[in-house]
Amino acid sequence: SPTVASSIGGPPFDGIDAMSVGTNSCALRNGEVWCWGDNSYGTTGTGGASIVPARVVDEAGVPLADALWVKARAAHACASLRDGRVLC
Repeated sequence: SPTVASSIGGPPFDGIDAMSVGTNSCALRNGEVWCWGDNSYGTTGTGGASIVPARVVDEAGVPLADALWVKARAAHACASLRDGRVLC
């Protein structure tokens, strides 16, 4: 049966609205974008490779809070924001 994913040493990582999984993975949770994985190309936007989900920030260092969708692939990850921007 399905189990709730959790951050290692942290609270359960639940309430996921959408997820894109691959070498790098990202999840959409209440408009926030969380990513983890290989990060060989800086694709997760989290500063380094990690198996622990980390909240993604924009180019100004502000956490993304109004995402509509997220897609992660081997060499990139992108999020579409409510204000019309697409960040990759």
